[in-house]
Amino acid sequence: MRKFMSFVLLGASLASPAAFAAENWPVKPVKLIAAAAPGGTTDQLARIIAQHLSEKFGKPFVVENKGGAAGGLAAQFVQQAEPDGYTLLVTNDQLSMKASFDTKLEYDAIGGFKPVSTIVRGPVVMGVGKDVPVSDLQGLIKLAKAKDSRLAFGSCGSGTVLHLAGELLNITAGTQITHIPYRGCAPAMVDVLAGQVPMFVTVLGNAAPYAKEGKVKMLAVTSTKRLARFPDVPTASEAGLGELVADPWFGVLAPARTPDAIVNRLAAVLKAFVEDPAVAARFEDMYLAPEAAGPQEFAQIIKSDIEKWSRVVKQANVTVQ
Repeated sequence: MRKFMSFVLLGASLASPAAFAAENWPVKPVKLIAAAAPGGTTDQLARIIAQHLSEKFGKPFVVENKGGAAGGLAAQFVQQAEPDGYTLLVTNDQLSMKASFDTKLEYDAIGGFKPVSTIVRGPVVMGVGKDVPVSDLQGLIKLAKAKDSRLAFGSCGSGTVLHLAGELLNITAGTQITHIPYRGCAPAMVDVLAGQVPMFVTVLGNAAPYAKEGKVKMLAVTSTKRLARFPDVPTASEAGLGELVADPWFGVLAPARTPDAIVNRLAAVLKAFVEDPAVAARFEDMYLAPEAAGPQEFAQIIKSDIEKWSRVVKQANVTVQ
């Protein structure tokens, strides 16, 4: 009996340091590595999250920006960090989008991280300039299939979810709308406003202000449900294109092997934060859709994204320029 108790005490002593560390996390500042330059949506979200977590846990959560390589530099940095809960990644679906192409990645999008929680979705809308003679997505498809149609759509860049959403429209609707990539979202919308490009595929925040002024028409959102702020804009599914779903996420991830106790504790705090009505309203004012998918669901979202967009890349023969 004495020998048995010795083994039990030995096991407890060996397990206690890790268990103690997870239970008492955080005991020092935590780095939130934002996979973007200062000023963009990812950076803004990282700072909103950092402020809340600092107040909640009573320890500093400090944002560090690591833009570059479409989020690859930040992802690589966090993947290689000590898995102790003190270095976290705030990024978006670029993490999985890059993995959808046949390129050598700086990170392992699935095995290199423990997803913690999504925070919001960045709704994608498809639309046209005010003078294009269509009022819904089926009208756009009909126009695209017309004889000698030269319909084209602009996006914020080659290889983005916006680009692939347009390609998915071509696949599902049987159209051949030409993609015109831009170096950023602003110049893409400028050409739509000027009538140089008839169609756009962009995130809600880029199109909504112009739609309110009547300068563009938002024909459909590629989310799974209508938007709280724009309930009159139908989903692509409602327009008869059930497979046309492109719903980019923003979220928090930790390095692989980060203790589950830390990941789950952090996920619970973020879920309560995102679901607070005042916080949700704040995100909606930023043209974002609040969503807190926990660790397991978030991991499945990443996996499904890679599988889906890899098929689109292959079927549409997409290359990144």
